[in-house]
Amino acid sequence: VNPRTGRCYLRGSKAFAEWAADRDCVTTDEFSQLVAMADAIKNHRAASELLRAGEPEVVFRDKYMGIPSQSRLDWACSHGLIDLKTTNDVVGFCISDVERYGYHWQMAYYSAISGLRPVYLLAVEKNIPSQCTVMRLHDHVIDAARAENETKLLEVRESFLKYLEEECQNTEPSSKV
Repeated sequence: VNPRTGRCYLRGSKAFAEWAADRDCVTTDEFSQLVAMADAIKNHRAASELLRAGEPEVVFRDKYMGIPSQSRLDWACSHGLIDLKTTNDVVGFCISDVERYGYHWQMAYYSAISGLRPVYLLAVEKNIPSQCTVMRLHDHVIDAARAENETKLLEVRESFLKYLEEECQNTEPSSKV
């Protein structure tokens, strides 16, 4: 607040930038959007039931196929694992979105490293008024995506090992001391 005028500094001003440097700031519109999204989830029977108990942002660290791995789940609970997705159109959020954005691979990885099943996507609209939907990714979808993930990881590992082998062969020890 400007002590001279008693009014808030404008968002684009130098004084506001200095004040906001060590703070997370949201606009009134952003706050309204967040409240609408939270209300949509709270008022959706299945979503609110899934989120009734559990832990947010659960971190798992383990080896996945021998590779040190880490993941942070949006929500882990006795019902399984839930990942929050935002969308512009909850009615249009469907399996094609899952495939387009690779959510099935992401969720298969999360499930593999956490051991949690079933897997749910909770989609909420960014638009006001917000709507919400819950989609369960069936085990056969997760199993197929996990197999694809593991095939790709094997390919990456083989390619990396081949690269290392070639680099070692192309590097001659230096005779200069």
